[in-house]
Amino acid sequence: MNKKKLLALGATIMSAMLFASCTSPSKKVKFSENWYLDTTSSIKADVNETLTYAVTFEGKDNADTEYRALRYNPGVYTTTLVSEYSDELSTYVYRYTTSLEVSGEHECKTSGEIQSFEDTVTSEVVFTSAMQGLKPISSVKTFSTHTPTVISQPTSIEQCYTKYDYKVETTYDEALNGTSVQTLYKEGQEPQVTTTNFTARNEDYTTLDNEQVLFALRGMTSYSAQKFNVYNNSWKRSQLVGLSVSEEDSEEFSLEINGQSKKATISYVPLTIGIQENNSGSSQFVWIAKTTDRTNNTYRNVMLKFFLPVNNAYGTFEYTLTKANFI
Repeated sequence: MNKKKLLALGATIMSAMLFASCTSPSKKVKFSENWYLDTTSSIKADVNETLTYAVTFEGKDNADTEYRALRYNPGVYTTTLVSEYSDELSTYVYRYTTSLEVSGEHECKTSGEIQSFEDTVTSEVVFTSAMQGLKPISSVKTFSTHTPTVISQPTSIEQCYTKYDYKVETTYDEALNGTSVQTLYKEGQEPQVTTTNFTARNEDYTTLDNEQVLFALRGMTSYSAQKFNVYNNSWKRSQLVGLSVSEEDSEEFSLEINGQSKKATISYVPLTIGIQENNSGSSQFVWIAKTTDRTNNTYRNVMLKFFLPVNNAYGTFEYTLTKANFI
């Protein structure tokens, strides 16, 4: 990604902040099945889509200092979308799964210690069709990560990272009342289980589960400044997630699509997403392929790139689509 585009993305954040302060609440988002070649279709019984992304890390200055270093090797991110029949709802629903695998090492230069690690993050979320608003039904997310600490001058390798192993399971009823169960695993201890009941329903904004937000961006019928209502397990309540849109652009991609290798210049819509709260962390950037034609949507509004800041501002992961088995 060139410096010109990075500057443009940075400017987008500022414009989004200013725009959010002076606009009235958005109406609920309208969705369509943009992951089909014919976007006017309704949910199908035999959906099976798999996307593969190459994951790279671009560290900031604080990722390699005289006291410590953080290095990530190239990783892989995979998503799968399938449809299945729900006896409870008497209709077909979607099941969307993701998996991130990335390795690396933490180095404490003060003590001369190096610790290699392998991180894995998985998710699975079930939701209704676009016609029914992608309404969330349930989700599960698991973490096994070695997250860098904020300690700038560590004296031991243990001060360089925090090991997280936990699972979050969330379920919703028809009225979008939910239950979240978080299980924290610590070596040598019994699992710590925390259960939280919440109400996710919002009369003004579309409600999504956190694990379907990136996918839902593909289904928007038009791209404009929007807000979603999303339950945040860390904050134990629902929050508004803001979306802003930059000017359309294009870039050449080398891809394998349905078994065929190709180079293609693909037009995309750059999006910025972030929690509408103080001290809510960094914004994320997403490139969504532009709809080519409503009934012949070549690139299925696929996520082409995703820029995810690493905890505590050590750098950014860049996800780039390399392989797509479209429906």
